[in-house]
Amino acid sequence: MTALLAARSAVQQARPAAAFPDLTRDEVFMIGTRRLWLRWPRPDDAAALARIGGDPRVALNVATWPIGASVALAGERITLTRAANAAGTRFAFVIARRDAWAAPIGLIGFNSTRTDDGLVATGGYHLDPDHWGQGYATEALTSIVSMIRLVTRIRVLRASVMPHNIGSVRVLEKSGFVAAGASTLLSEVHGAVPVIDYTRRLSGRAAK
Repeated sequence: MTALLAARSAVQQARPAAAFPDLTRDEVFMIGTRRLWLRWPRPDDAAALARIGGDPRVALNVATWPIGASVALAGERITLTRAANAAGTRFAFVIARRDAWAAPIGLIGFNSTRTDDGLVATGGYHLDPDHWGQGYATEALTSIVSMIRLVTRIRVLRASVMPHNIGSVRVLEKSGFVAAGASTLLSEVHGAVPVIDYTRRLSGRAAK
């Protein structure tokens, strides 16, 4: 199950915005669900995240991970994510099962930006194929959306998915996202990627 988190080719100019509060800017912050923990990624997660992100079944459905991703690349991504989490511009977590919280089974996160429409967050996720079909992606996505609504003034969430990725379309729709047209994402890894865009309005208008 994968949804894309990448730069769009045809959207308004966006500026990073520190939308997430101090509460979430420390690695002790975690989100718990019935079966999962969403926690900050740690340096020792690099091997597992490289294996998951570099799996062809994942890499070919996301815009940001190459097939056969290296541990070094995963380590760089972890460092950048931790820094952005600490700055309040990103809200990104390892997905782990409650009975094995140290072992990542995926990643999920949103980047906050300020556009002409106000404060929005663009997100994505991917999950180890060994754990597909068990509802983990939906459980993780609905929980992070609920937390964003609770602790921020963000009112609009965005995500994109490749048209053939029916499983991820279902996850987004079950989590309250609605189709908002088609566009092209520009990826350093995969080049121009045609996608279906989805949005989720949390309430009211986008915060200014």
